[in-house]
Amino acid sequence: MNYLLSSWNYLDLAATISTIATSIYWLKNGSAPTWAITFSTLFLEIKFIIFLRPIKFFGIYLAMIMNTVDRVMSFLIIFGFFTLAFAHSLHLLLRSESELSQDSSINMFGQFGSAIIASYYMMITGDTEPISYWISNENIVIMILMIMVSFFMLIYLMNLFIGILSEIVSNGDHELAYLALKREIIVEIELLYMLPYQRRKENWFPFVIFYECDTIMLRDYILDIPYNKRVFDKMPYPSKNLIESLRLPEGEQIEEIIEKDFTKVYNYMKKGLPTREELKGLIKDLPTHNDLKDLKKLIEDLKTDK
Repeated sequence: MNYLLSSWNYLDLAATISTIATSIYWLKNGSAPTWAITFSTLFLEIKFIIFLRPIKFFGIYLAMIMNTVDRVMSFLIIFGFFTLAFAHSLHLLLRSESELSQDSSINMFGQFGSAIIASYYMMITGDTEPISYWISNENIVIMILMIMVSFFMLIYLMNLFIGILSEIVSNGDHELAYLALKREIIVEIELLYMLPYQRRKENWFPFVIFYECDTIMLRDYILDIPYNKRVFDKMPYPSKNLIESLRLPEGEQIEEIIEKDFTKVYNYMKKGLPTREELKGLIKDLPTHNDLKDLKKLIEDLKTDK
């Protein structure tokens, strides 16, 4: 099941299945459809690009691309549903117009498949050329439909999508994403490309691995685990010795500390901001310029006495 959770594996499956199916068809019939060869070649070339993942120069950006796709997949599915709805509406509205003209390039909405492509093209580019032939003052339905689509799809959803992408890219830790991707590659090599005796080699896979890290960063990292502030494939389990060495509180103690901090903040805010008279009193208690001069003189005298 974990295999299906990675976007990289879908590309591998597409390249493998399309190539095998096309090859079998070619061997049995002596030739293969052009579209099958086209898609097989496309997926194989994409898979070749994926082989550049271990190289940091390319891997950071490939990890960024795939992580972004994983985060916005649900949004893309919803956007696809809206595209289908818009294409279906135009297909029902304009399919009768195809009988008036034999030129299929004029009416792309006569067939549902071409209607989807035309609708997607209009939503992505904002170009209304596929439907401009029918836009007129007499056809009020198309004008209303185009106004609705222009506002909701082109302005609202597309700008929302751009904003989501910008937030994901700007707030993501791409170096960490690349390291996670590299870890997946190592796991894949160990599981699929190594024999059992190779996995048992201690010089390749030592029993104990020592890491160097900043203790403050490690402490913050462990404290973030119970609150899911970081992305984990598997929830890490810090050992008791590690917790004791970093002097970390237990899980329940962490919650108590946070609750106390919130209580302090709430009580402070409940008291309200200081009044003008209180501020004057605070300012009055501050040392003046003469007090600082006297303090400086006293320090100089003490130095002289020594």
